[in-house]
Amino acid sequence: MASSPLPTSSAAILVVEDSRSLAELVRSSLVEVGYTVEVAGTFRAACELVDSRKFAAAVLDLTLPDAAGGEIVDYIAAAAIPSIVFTGTFDAETRDRIMVKEVFDYLVKDNPNAVNMLIYSIQRLFINQQTKLLIVDDSATARAYIRKMIRRYRFILVEADSGAAALAQLEAHPEVRLVIADYAMPGMDGFELVSKIRERRSREQLAIIGISADRTSLMAAKFLKRGGQRLSRQTVFPGGVLQSGSAQSGDDRELCGRQRAGEPPRLPRRAEEQVSRDRRPRSAQSAELGAWLQRDPAHRPGESALRRAP
Repeated sequence: MASSPLPTSSAAILVVEDSRSLAELVRSSLVEVGYTVEVAGTFRAACELVDSRKFAAAVLDLTLPDAAGGEIVDYIAAAAIPSIVFTGTFDAETRDRIMVKEVFDYLVKDNPNAVNMLIYSIQRLFINQQTKLLIVDDSATARAYIRKMIRRYRFILVEADSGAAALAQLEAHPEVRLVIADYAMPGMDGFELVSKIRERRSREQLAIIGISADRTSLMAAKFLKRGGQRLSRQTVFPGGVLQSGSAQSGDDRELCGRQRAGEPPRLPRRAEEQVSRDRRPRSAQSAELGAWLQRDPAHRPGESALRRAP
């Protein structure tokens, strides 16, 4: 049975948001799901809270009255607190600038489903922190590159430098739920490794993502037939794979499993039981956020939001 994605009772979620109405909406929504929440409306107030207690995660607005340039992201990162940016501004330049700071997620508060998406992202963060991921590559440099690419997703990482070592690691760590393996390795290549793993673990128990510098359609098809979930180019390793490709059981699989096209992400069953305001746009939570967006235009996308952009 999957363990709860809730953090320990001694840890809390920090919400840094200068709009009192939105801060209260986010706070009450997270409390109803089961989290302890502290709210700060300024950079200074956030610093004081971080100095006074432990936080398991932080939800951050980018533009604060006393720090309009996104300084809060750097401060929270320096405090080693996983963060989710929750902002009214979305443009490629801002997102790229923020994502290099290794925030866990970047969400835009521009629609009635935004708070539901935030809850989903927080749940995924805590599940990732309990999920082991095995990196398999004969190159130490390549393993370091993969570690860097996926560090912000907060998995527990295990490594192996060969197919044989990977099988040994799976025996030593039966709780591994995701394998990222190079295709071209000496001795046992990626195809053989996938086949041997599938002799021991099913798709429901463990997901396998392959990486190859010279990926072809035929190679990808062969990889899938052997039991892998996806084969990606090594030079453009997609972080998004980790949000849709990991395999867990029960509630974990519902949260991290691949969604059908156009389907909003599902909260775990436990969360759906705890909060009646689910992902549906017509829910009370969505209506409340929609009303807030109407009366607080400074946080809506468009010209007013862009004026607040860092």
